[in-house]
Amino acid sequence: MEDDRIIKAVWPDWDVEKTLDHDTWGSLFQVVKKREHGPEKRAAVRVISIPQNESEVSILRAEGLSEENIRSYFYGMVRNIVRKYKLMQSLEASQCFISVEDYKALEKRNEFGWVIAARMTLMPSLEKYSSGKTFTEAEVLKIGLDILSALELCEQKNIVHLNVDPSYIYVDRSGKYRLGEFDLTAGSENTGAYYFNGAQNYIAPEVERGAVYDRRADLYSLGMILYRLMNRKRMPFQKSAASGAGPLEREAANRRRLDGEEFPAPYDASRQMAKVIMRACAFEPEARFASASAMKQALLDVQSGSYVDEEDDLDKTVSVRKLSPERNTPGPANGRGSMDHAYPVNGPGPMNIEDRWAGQDLDATISVRGAQPGQPYETDAQSMAQKAMYQPEPRKAVGSFNTSRRSRILITIGIVLATLLLLGGGILIGAKLLNHTEDKAGTEAEEVKDPDDADEDDETPEDTEDAEGRDE
Repeated sequence: MEDDRIIKAVWPDWDVEKTLDHDTWGSLFQVVKKREHGPEKRAAVRVISIPQNESEVSILRAEGLSEENIRSYFYGMVRNIVRKYKLMQSLEASQCFISVEDYKALEKRNEFGWVIAARMTLMPSLEKYSSGKTFTEAEVLKIGLDILSALELCEQKNIVHLNVDPSYIYVDRSGKYRLGEFDLTAGSENTGAYYFNGAQNYIAPEVERGAVYDRRADLYSLGMILYRLMNRKRMPFQKSAASGAGPLEREAANRRRLDGEEFPAPYDASRQMAKVIMRACAFEPEARFASASAMKQALLDVQSGSYVDEEDDLDKTVSVRKLSPERNTPGPANGRGSMDHAYPVNGPGPMNIEDRWAGQDLDATISVRGAQPGQPYETDAQSMAQKAMYQPEPRKAVGSFNTSRRSRILITIGIVLATLLLLGGGILIGAKLLNHTEDKAGTEAEEVKDPDDADEDDETPEDTEDAEGRDE
């Protein structure tokens, strides 16, 4: 194997035992140094090839770069990697990073390119360490606090790590979590010069889309790690456990997250822990913690029980999932699995995790967008200083009414009836007045007659006879 020969050429006393990991930038090996007297010594060696393959060179040639420019481009990457390993050695005393014992950069003899080999203390990664293990909230808090201590040092050096990933977080013998190698191609803060290979599942949205990023990208990645550990090893929008999720499901869930779709709070997190995690995972960098120190202080407050919600201008939308018939009882008021998740009557307990998603057509979203810079995450106006544990309001039976609602209905009915009575009375009075007017008009018509008719009616028989005599 080519990598074996490289390691043997750099450190003749070390032999490769097995391959530990392989990613886009290189392979990680477990090596052993045998001794005549005393126990064997083991270490981890990362071997990185620059460029990775000939196709990378062909792409640059197709873009019109000269051979000299191509060489300068890749040599700049080599210098950047060596500089970061040197930085890690200088930070070894902090015990926040994995220890780099030695590193070498060699130019290839028979082909274009370089090889960098770095020997480090052998420690299990968080990805391997967490396999088959369920973490308590206290353990997840420790992971967050240890890694934030490392990110504080990165901020002091004006470096964005961009490799905050379970594969690059390690656990030493004392149980302390250490951050691994910096992303070996990333630039410094605010450059946006990051060659994203699409392989990282915890990367911040702005980094993935090629926008300018800063230290808050690392806080997002750490937030996603804490989210997964407190969400029964499920990423947002992922219904199946990591071991059972197919590539299409993982890709679709990851795409929704990177596109900024709001997602529910972690299932097993307390209310305070969930608020800190969701703020770290905000889509917009301005809605996240401003620094590693700020997030670290928030986790310390959660750990001590002194974390207090504060009013802010964040969108406080919390939509409730549609509950399946067997899960229509609110969860216990114990602070666990809060944020409107539905539990069985007896609390989370042992249950089929797939049932947790049954019949839930709506997303239990907790908005993490629209924040003002530096403001804390908030889900509702209830102050945790007044109520330390989240207790959902008891459900009311369907069709029941409370006192205030009944009073409003009775008052409305009374107003309607009174209005109808007034209208009916007005109509009756108007009808009577109209009839009286018509009767009076008829009487007057009988009493007043035509004058000509009156004369004819008043003639007497005597008058008629006198008139006839005069005619004769």
